[in-house]
Amino acid sequence: MRRRSATACHDCGAKQGELHKAGCDAVICTICGEQLMCCGHFPKGNSINTGSMYFELAVVCEINGLFTKAVVDGEIQPGLPRMHWEKCARDDPEATYDYNAASSLYARAVKVVRERMGHGLKGR
Repeated sequence: MRRRSATACHDCGAKQGELHKAGCDAVICTICGEQLMCCGHFPKGNSINTGSMYFELAVVCEINGLFTKAVVDGEIQPGLPRMHWEKCARDDPEATYDYNAASSLYARAVKVVRERMGHGLKGR
């Protein structure tokens, strides 16, 4: 499986400690924990790539078998491939972590944990 640096952003390439670029799909909302581009909140400022979120998302991918690969399915115009992402097995030589699926799963878990902790429910 191809593995990207745990500290370089998979979307915008920001190195650990740098700000994510505008429009980056890896920016996590500080209000709800979901991807900022999908949640509708617009907190001020931009997020810094700490590198730790990618490690956590990689763990979510490993535990839940969330792997994907890019598949070329034609051309938009000559020399510009049209691609889409497909789920694949961990052992596929082109497999990479499906950070989008992991981010959604992580955000749902964050919401559940916040609700439980807000209602006085605690872990064992």
